[in-house]
Amino acid sequence: MGHESRIAKAEAIGYRVLRLTGIREGEPLGLMGFGGSGHLVLPTAKHRFANSPVYVFSRGPFVQSLARVRGAEWAGEIDFTPSEPV
Repeated sequence: MGHESRIAKAEAIGYRVLRLTGIREGEPLGLMGFGGSGHLVLPTAKHRFANSPVYVFSRGPFVQSLARVRGAEWAGEIDFTPSEPV
């Protein structure tokens, strides 16, 4: 599978999952992990739901920092509690 195919597949999965959440403008969104589809869901969520805070639960400070740079309001370890309820 080529690089473009993997990206397209991750985008399709991420978009479908985002749609299935039923999220509405202003509601918080939590992402568990920030891998293949997670890093694509974040900008899509911020674009479609600009007033919805996004919280990323992921391992490792590098990935958490990347999530914050890409627009997450909070990023932390999987067993941490974010600043707001999700």
